Amino acid sequence: MWQVFTWGIVGILILAVIIYLGFSYYFARMLAFPKTVTLDQERQYEEDKQMWLDFDQLPRESYQVKGWKGYPLKVERILADQPSRRYVIISHGYTSNRLGAAKYVPVYRALGYHCIIYDARGHGENPVTAVSIGYLEGKDLLAIIEDCYKRYGASIELGLHGESMGSATSLSVLAYQPKLDFVVADCGFADLRQLILEAYGRYYSKIFLPGISLVTWILYGFRLGDTRPIKAMADNQCPILFIHGSRDTLILPHHSIAMADRTPAYTRYQEVPNAVHAGSRLILGLPAYQAIIADFLQFIGK
Repeated sequence: MWQVFTWGIVGILILAVIIYLGFSYYFARMLAFPKTVTLDQERQYEEDKQMWLDFDQLPRESYQVKGWKGYPLKVERILADQPSRRYVIISHGYTSNRLGAAKYVPVYRALGYHCIIYDARGHGENPVTAVSIGYLEGKDLLAIIEDCYKRYGASIELGLHGESMGSATSLSVLAYQPKLDFVVADCGFADLRQLILEAYGRYYSKIFLPGISLVTWILYGFRLGDTRPIKAMADNQCPILFIHGSRDTLILPHHSIAMADRTPAYTRYQEVPNAVHAGSRLILGLPAYQAIIADFLQFIGK
Protein backbone atom coordinates (compact mmCIF):
# COMPACT_ATOMS: atom_id res chain seq x y z
CA MET A 1 0.00 0.00 0.00
CA TRP A 2 2.76 2.46 0.98
CA GLN A 3 4.75 1.50 -2.10
CA VAL A 4 1.79 2.35 -4.34
CA PHE A 5 1.30 5.62 -2.50
CA THR A 6 5.01 6.51 -2.82
CA TRP A 7 5.08 5.76 -6.54
CA GLY A 8 1.92 7.81 -6.92
CA ILE A 9 3.59 10.81 -5.28
CA VAL A 10 6.69 10.36 -7.45
CA GLY A 11 4.52 10.19 -10.55
CA ILE A 12 2.69 13.38 -9.62
CA LEU A 13 5.99 15.19 -8.98
CA ILE A 14 7.43 14.04 -12.31
CA LEU A 15 4.27 15.15 -14.09
CA ALA A 16 4.42 18.54 -12.33
CA VAL A 17 8.05 19.02 -13.41
CA ILE A 18 7.20 18.09 -17.00
CA ILE A 19 4.28 20.54 -17.03
CA TYR A 20 6.43 23.27 -15.45
CA LEU A 21 9.24 22.80 -17.96
CA GLY A 22 6.72 22.64 -20.78
CA PHE A 23 5.21 25.98 -19.85
CA SER A 24 8.69 27.42 -19.26
CA TYR A 25 9.76 26.32 -22.75
CA TYR A 26 6.61 27.82 -24.25
CA PHE A 27 7.16 31.21 -22.60
CA ALA A 28 10.90 31.18 -23.35
CA ARG A 29 10.17 30.47 -27.00
CA MET A 30 7.67 33.34 -27.14
CA LEU A 31 10.23 35.68 -25.60
CA ALA A 32 13.18 34.65 -27.77
CA PHE A 33 11.28 34.33 -31.04
CA PRO A 34 8.64 37.09 -31.05
CA LYS A 35 6.30 37.76 -33.93
CA THR A 36 8.09 40.63 -35.65
CA VAL A 37 6.66 43.22 -38.03
CA THR A 38 7.76 43.42 -41.65
CA LEU A 39 9.46 46.41 -43.22
CA ASP A 40 6.23 47.25 -45.04
CA GLN A 41 4.20 47.07 -41.82
CA GLU A 42 6.65 49.31 -39.98
CA ARG A 43 6.67 51.78 -42.84
CA GLN A 44 2.86 51.86 -42.89
CA TYR A 45 2.76 52.52 -39.14
CA GLU A 46 5.20 55.43 -39.45
CA GLU A 47 3.24 56.85 -42.39
CA ASP A 48 -0.07 56.56 -40.52
CA LYS A 49 1.44 58.49 -37.60
CA GLN A 50 2.86 61.09 -40.05
CA MET A 51 6.41 60.37 -38.91
CA TRP A 52 7.76 58.97 -42.20
CA LEU A 53 8.21 62.43 -43.73
CA ASP A 54 10.78 62.46 -46.60
CA PHE A 55 12.63 59.32 -45.50
CA ASP A 56 12.43 57.76 -48.99
CA GLN A 57 14.30 60.68 -50.53
CA LEU A 58 17.22 60.68 -48.10
CA PRO A 59 20.63 59.62 -49.45
CA ARG A 60 21.78 56.29 -48.04
CA GLU A 61 23.98 53.28 -48.43
CA SER A 62 23.39 49.70 -47.29
CA TYR A 63 25.93 47.20 -46.01
CA GLN A 64 26.36 44.29 -43.63
CA VAL A 65 28.21 44.13 -40.33
CA LYS A 66 29.18 40.91 -38.58
CA GLY A 67 27.81 40.99 -35.06
CA TRP A 68 28.56 38.70 -32.15
CA LYS A 69 29.93 35.33 -33.31
CA GLY A 70 29.67 36.48 -36.92
CA TYR A 71 25.90 37.01 -36.93
CA PRO A 72 25.05 39.14 -40.02
CA LEU A 73 23.35 42.48 -39.37
CA LYS A 74 21.60 44.54 -42.04
CA VAL A 75 22.81 48.15 -41.72
CA GLU A 76 22.08 51.44 -43.50
CA ARG A 77 23.81 54.80 -43.31
CA ILE A 78 21.56 57.82 -43.88
CA LEU A 79 23.76 60.73 -44.89
CA ALA A 80 23.59 64.16 -43.31
CA ASP A 81 22.80 67.21 -45.46
CA GLN A 82 26.38 68.43 -45.28
CA PRO A 83 29.77 66.71 -44.85
CA SER A 84 30.12 65.80 -41.20
CA ARG A 85 32.20 63.74 -38.81
CA ARG A 86 29.21 63.25 -36.50
CA TYR A 87 27.44 59.89 -36.37
CA VAL A 88 24.62 58.37 -34.34
CA ILE A 89 23.57 54.71 -34.25
CA ILE A 90 19.81 54.34 -33.76
CA SER A 91 18.51 51.06 -32.30
CA HIS A 92 14.85 50.08 -32.73
CA GLY A 93 12.48 48.35 -30.34
CA TYR A 94 11.31 44.77 -29.73
CA THR A 95 9.48 43.23 -32.76
CA SER A 96 10.25 46.31 -34.91
CA ASN A 97 13.02 46.77 -37.49
CA ARG A 98 15.37 49.45 -38.78
CA LEU A 99 12.50 51.44 -40.29
CA GLY A 100 11.28 52.00 -36.75
CA ALA A 101 14.24 54.36 -36.47
CA ALA A 102 12.97 56.50 -39.38
CA LYS A 103 11.16 58.92 -37.05
CA TYR A 104 14.42 59.77 -35.26
CA VAL A 105 16.54 60.30 -38.38
CA PRO A 106 15.32 63.88 -39.09
CA VAL A 107 16.12 64.83 -35.49
CA TYR A 108 19.79 64.05 -35.93
CA ARG A 109 20.19 65.05 -39.58
CA ALA A 110 19.03 68.55 -38.61
CA LEU A 111 21.83 68.57 -36.03
CA GLY A 112 24.45 67.52 -38.58
CA TYR A 113 24.61 63.78 -37.88
CA HIS A 114 24.89 60.85 -40.26
CA CYS A 115 22.46 58.19 -39.02
CA ILE A 116 23.26 54.48 -38.78
CA ILE A 117 20.13 52.33 -38.60
CA TYR A 118 20.08 48.54 -38.51
CA ASP A 119 17.95 45.46 -37.95
CA ALA A 120 18.57 43.93 -34.52
CA ARG A 121 19.21 40.19 -34.38
CA GLY A 122 16.12 38.16 -35.22
CA HIS A 123 14.38 41.23 -36.66
CA GLY A 124 13.83 42.80 -40.07
CA GLU A 125 15.84 41.21 -42.87
CA ASN A 126 18.28 39.42 -40.58
CA PRO A 127 18.34 35.61 -40.24
CA VAL A 128 16.02 34.07 -37.65
CA THR A 129 17.77 33.64 -34.31
CA ALA A 130 17.02 33.96 -30.60
CA VAL A 131 16.41 37.45 -29.20
CA SER A 132 17.63 38.36 -25.70
CA ILE A 133 16.07 41.87 -25.59
CA GLY A 134 19.34 43.61 -24.84
CA TYR A 135 22.18 41.29 -23.81
CA LEU A 136 23.21 39.64 -27.08
CA GLU A 137 22.04 42.76 -28.90
CA GLY A 138 24.55 44.78 -26.89
CA LYS A 139 27.34 42.54 -28.20
CA ASP A 140 26.06 43.12 -31.74
CA LEU A 141 25.94 46.88 -31.17
CA LEU A 142 29.53 46.81 -29.97
CA ALA A 143 30.49 45.29 -33.33
CA ILE A 144 28.63 48.08 -35.16
CA ILE A 145 30.39 50.71 -33.04
CA GLU A 146 33.78 49.19 -33.85
CA ASP A 147 32.82 48.98 -37.53
CA CYS A 148 31.89 52.68 -37.56
CA TYR A 149 35.35 53.69 -36.39
CA LYS A 150 37.02 51.38 -38.91
CA ARG A 151 34.75 52.44 -41.76
CA TYR A 152 34.48 56.20 -41.12
CA GLY A 153 37.60 57.00 -39.14
CA ALA A 154 38.85 56.98 -35.55
CA SER A 155 38.26 60.73 -35.17
CA ILE A 156 34.49 60.72 -35.72
CA GLU A 157 32.05 61.76 -32.99
CA LEU A 158 29.72 58.87 -32.23
CA GLY A 159 26.55 58.65 -30.16
CA LEU A 160 23.75 56.16 -29.60
CA HIS A 161 19.97 56.52 -29.60
CA GLY A 162 17.68 53.69 -28.59
CA GLU A 163 13.97 53.08 -28.22
CA SER A 164 12.64 50.48 -25.75
CA MET A 165 14.70 47.31 -26.43
CA GLY A 166 17.00 49.54 -28.46
CA SER A 167 17.43 51.71 -25.39
CA ALA A 168 18.30 48.66 -23.28
CA THR A 169 20.76 47.64 -25.99
CA SER A 170 22.36 51.10 -26.12
CA LEU A 171 22.77 51.12 -22.34
CA SER A 172 23.95 47.50 -22.09
CA VAL A 173 26.84 48.14 -24.49
CA LEU A 174 28.24 50.70 -22.02
CA ALA A 175 29.44 47.74 -19.94
CA TYR A 176 32.19 47.28 -22.55
CA GLN A 177 33.16 50.97 -22.24
CA PRO A 178 33.32 51.72 -25.97
CA LYS A 179 34.40 55.15 -27.16
CA LEU A 180 31.13 57.13 -27.24
CA ASP A 181 30.17 60.78 -26.93
CA PHE A 182 26.58 60.36 -25.71
CA VAL A 183 23.59 58.06 -25.37
CA VAL A 184 19.90 58.98 -25.70
CA ALA A 185 17.79 56.27 -24.05
CA ASP A 186 14.07 56.55 -24.84
CA CYS A 187 11.71 54.40 -22.70
CA GLY A 188 14.30 51.79 -21.74
CA PHE A 189 14.15 49.26 -18.92
CA ALA A 190 16.67 48.63 -16.15
CA ASP A 191 16.19 44.88 -15.60
CA LEU A 192 14.41 42.38 -17.86
CA ARG A 193 13.29 40.20 -14.96
CA GLN A 194 11.77 43.17 -13.17
CA LEU A 195 10.06 44.22 -16.39
CA ILE A 196 8.48 40.78 -16.80
CA LEU A 197 7.33 40.80 -13.18
CA GLU A 198 5.67 44.19 -13.63
CA ALA A 199 4.16 43.44 -17.03
CA TYR A 200 2.74 39.99 -16.35
CA GLY A 201 2.06 39.91 -12.63
CA ARG A 202 4.43 39.11 -9.81
CA TYR A 203 2.88 35.85 -8.60
CA TYR A 204 2.52 34.35 -12.06
CA SER A 205 5.94 35.49 -13.24
CA LYS A 206 7.85 34.50 -10.11
CA ILE A 207 6.78 30.91 -10.61
CA PHE A 208 8.03 30.63 -14.17
CA LEU A 209 11.00 33.05 -14.28
CA PRO A 210 13.54 30.45 -13.08
CA GLY A 211 12.29 27.90 -15.60
CA ILE A 212 12.23 30.39 -18.47
CA SER A 213 15.76 31.52 -17.63
CA LEU A 214 16.96 27.89 -17.50
CA VAL A 215 15.49 27.20 -20.94
CA THR A 216 16.94 30.35 -22.53
CA TRP A 217 20.35 29.52 -21.05
CA ILE A 218 20.39 25.90 -22.25
CA LEU A 219 18.86 26.50 -25.68
CA TYR A 220 19.77 30.07 -26.59
CA GLY A 221 22.87 30.95 -24.59
CA PHE A 222 21.59 33.67 -22.27
CA ARG A 223 19.85 34.00 -18.92
CA LEU A 224 17.12 36.54 -18.25
CA GLY A 225 19.41 38.08 -15.64
CA ASP A 226 21.98 38.84 -18.33
CA THR A 227 19.71 41.52 -19.78
CA ARG A 228 20.13 44.04 -17.01
CA PRO A 229 21.21 47.44 -18.40
CA ILE A 230 21.38 48.99 -14.95
CA LYS A 231 24.50 46.88 -14.28
CA ALA A 232 26.35 48.88 -16.93
CA MET A 233 25.65 52.15 -15.12
CA ALA A 234 28.03 51.72 -12.19
CA ASP A 235 31.27 52.48 -14.07
CA ASN A 236 29.80 54.48 -16.93
CA GLN A 237 31.35 57.82 -17.86
CA CYS A 238 29.29 58.54 -20.99
CA PRO A 239 26.63 61.31 -20.75
CA ILE A 240 23.09 59.93 -21.01
CA LEU A 241 19.76 61.59 -21.77
CA PHE A 242 16.87 59.49 -20.48
CA ILE A 243 13.47 60.15 -22.08
CA HIS A 244 10.32 58.47 -20.76
CA GLY A 245 6.60 58.92 -21.27
CA SER A 246 4.60 59.65 -18.12
CA ARG A 247 1.84 57.28 -19.29
CA ASP A 248 4.13 54.40 -20.21
CA THR A 249 2.46 51.37 -18.64
CA LEU A 250 4.65 48.74 -20.34
CA ILE A 251 8.01 50.01 -19.08
CA LEU A 252 7.35 52.27 -16.11
CA PRO A 253 9.30 55.54 -15.81
CA HIS A 254 11.03 54.41 -12.62
CA HIS A 255 13.32 52.24 -14.78
CA SER A 256 14.90 55.30 -16.39
CA ILE A 257 15.00 57.18 -13.09
CA ALA A 258 16.80 54.29 -11.37
CA MET A 259 19.44 54.10 -14.09
CA ALA A 260 19.95 57.86 -14.08
CA ASP A 261 20.52 57.71 -10.34
CA ARG A 262 22.96 54.79 -10.62
CA THR A 263 25.56 56.20 -13.02
CA PRO A 264 28.33 58.64 -11.99
CA ALA A 265 28.28 60.22 -15.47
CA TYR A 266 26.25 63.29 -16.35
CA THR A 267 22.61 62.37 -16.93
CA ARG A 268 19.41 64.20 -17.68
CA TYR A 269 15.92 62.76 -17.18
CA GLN A 270 13.12 64.11 -19.37
CA GLU A 271 9.62 62.85 -18.62
CA VAL A 272 7.14 63.53 -21.41
CA PRO A 273 3.58 64.26 -20.20
CA ASN A 274 0.83 62.04 -21.64
CA ALA A 275 3.25 59.94 -23.73
CA VAL A 276 2.64 56.18 -23.77
CA HIS A 277 5.33 53.58 -24.41
CA ALA A 278 7.60 54.65 -27.29
CA GLY A 279 5.26 57.58 -27.83
CA SER A 280 7.39 60.58 -26.86
CA ARG A 281 8.46 61.42 -30.40
CA LEU A 282 4.82 61.27 -31.56
CA ILE A 283 3.25 63.23 -28.70
CA LEU A 284 5.89 65.97 -28.75
CA GLY A 285 6.25 66.30 -32.50
CA LEU A 286 9.53 66.64 -34.35
CA PRO A 287 10.52 70.23 -33.33
CA ALA A 288 9.96 69.73 -29.59
CA TYR A 289 11.60 66.30 -29.49
CA GLN A 290 14.55 67.62 -31.44
CA ALA A 291 14.86 70.60 -29.09
CA ILE A 292 15.23 68.29 -26.08
CA ILE A 293 18.07 66.40 -27.72
CA ALA A 294 19.71 69.54 -29.13
CA ASP A 295 19.73 71.18 -25.69
CA PHE A 296 21.29 68.08 -24.14
CA LEU A 297 23.98 67.85 -26.82
CA GLN A 298 24.76 71.55 -26.53
CA PHE A 299 25.10 71.26 -22.76
CA ILE A 300 27.65 68.43 -23.04
CA GLY A 301 29.52 70.31 -25.74
CA LYS A 302 28.47 68.29 -28.79
